[in-house]
Amino acid sequence: MKLQGRRTLFTGAARGIGRASALAYAREGSDLVLLDLNGPGAEAIAAECAALGVKATGLQCDVTDEEQVEAAVKKAVAIMGGLDVLVNTAAWLDPPIPVHEMPLEVWDKAITTDLTTVFLASKHALKAMIAQGTGGSVVSLSSIAGRRGRANRASYGAAKAAIINLTESMALEVGQHGINVNCICPGGVVGDRALNIARQTAEREGRPREEGEASYEAMKGRFVTEEQVAELVVFLATPAASRMTGENLGIG
Repeated sequence: MKLQGRRTLFTGAARGIGRASALAYAREGSDLVLLDLNGPGAEAIAAECAALGVKATGLQCDVTDEEQVEAAVKKAVAIMGGLDVLVNTAAWLDPPIPVHEMPLEVWDKAITTDLTTVFLASKHALKAMIAQGTGGSVVSLSSIAGRRGRANRASYGAAKAAIINLTESMALEVGQHGINVNCICPGGVVGDRALNIARQTAEREGRPREEGEASYEAMKGRFVTEEQVAELVVFLATPAASRMTGENLGIG
């Protein structure tokens, strides 16, 4: 098992890439504390992971709230006896809107949910790892949208681009502590998120939702699966990736 003995904290673990990655970590032997705004969802994925033979705890946490994040990290350390890995997957499906029509609340929510959550979880997890003194890994989900602009997705793209820069900055700051920090930039990913984006795009363009669904079905053969992204999330926490830091890795 590639992650035997590792103790991992996840954000956004109840669905999507977070859920697939949590299951992949459990199969590789990592104990887990799984955070999500959806408390019952966090508990459900924790039960699935525990059934694979690891210790797993699901906790409700609003990772946009620093007090809740700080408390959750401390609780994770207490439950697992330490912290070796943080995986940031919490995100929000913002609607496709051009900048000149975008309400400030949409921009603010995208930045808060997609970027500030990574900052807050990393801030408190890194404190714990540095105090522990045994190194560690931080893995965050950025996006291909963080590498190049896309029409009508500026808020999401700006947040994901900032994750790349934040990753590079943190890698320089904590490398001396034996902590590596990397992010992943998936392209299209098969699942509800891509399907909903296709539906919303069709509706915005005045087309039926069904046309968006058909577009998704026609394109999804080119997409990666959540499980394929999860394999990369696992790799970045293994000893094989211990000398990799500050990287943004594309997939799909």
